[in-house]
Amino acid sequence: MSTVEQTISLAIARMPIVEKALREAIADPKKKQAILEATGWDPTMPSQILAGRTGITLEKLDKLFSAIGLVVTTVGYMDYLAEGNVIGSNCRCARMSMGACGAAA
Repeated sequence: MSTVEQTISLAIARMPIVEKALREAIADPKKKQAILEATGWDPTMPSQILAGRTGITLEKLDKLFSAIGLVVTTVGYMDYLAEGNVIGSNCRCARMSMGACGAAA
């Protein structure tokens, strides 16, 4: 199987990454405090969000993500990185006069 053909299987019942990161941060007193300081929320707000009793305003999203160690990027950028990884993993072919990087044999 070539590098291009390899796939990574994902667990079907995976918790969404934002929810998982927020739950983990709330369980850690230092991280929970960092969330509260970054967003200006009162101590009950994170658990209210997870319980579905309230939402997150747009101006708090970046602050919350930063506090829990997440970043948002575009699908196009992630596709670019994935393609670069494929090319990089196959570039030995070009160096050995075996064709373009990532070309099928």
